[in-house]
Amino acid sequence: MANTATTTQTESASGPSTIRLKGAYDEKTHSGYKYIDYLPVYDETTTFPPTEPFDFKDRGLLADKSKSNLLQAPGAIVTKLTPRIGTEIHGLQISRLNDVQKNELALLLAERGVVVFR
Repeated sequence: MANTATTTQTESASGPSTIRLKGAYDEKTHSGYKYIDYLPVYDETTTFPPTEPFDFKDRGLLADKSKSNLLQAPGAIVTKLTPRIGTEIHGLQISRLNDVQKNELALLLAERGVVVFR
């Protein structure tokens, strides 16, 4: 697979600039491809500053392990999507969770990986 550089024109406050992105596809080989603009490119020029240290408090450590305030809330219907990953909670508004329920949600997320609210 040939690597080529794709040039993209962008407009900023200081005027137009050019970004060169390395692509995994050769434009000559794929010249008739209908979706050439949607093929992946690899940006090797953009950099970000190192992440600064910050304090983190895992709210799941504060939760009751039974998660009774979250899973047994009035109107909540809880379904496990698979035996190990994923839980669906129907009938509970996520924006109205209290702090205790949020702590239990953090623990549930750590245990199940995915939580879906309907």
